[in-house]
Amino acid sequence: MPNMSYCRFENTSNDIQDCIDALEEENWDFEQMIVDASDTEAEGMRDFVRLCREVTEAFADEEI
Repeated sequence: MPNMSYCRFENTSNDIQDCIDALEEENWDFEQMIVDASDTEAEGMRDFVRLCREVTEAFADEEI
């Protein structure tokens, strides 16, 4: 279910933090996490990293 526009970034940032927490729990061993995950979850993990890179590149010069 999509986020409502008035809380999209708030909800998504909480979900991103949950993903980061999961990565930290596994000592950032992304390759092992991919091996242990289902095919759809592994693809979601790859998408997550690609999207994080895209956002980072787009805002690299911004003062946050």
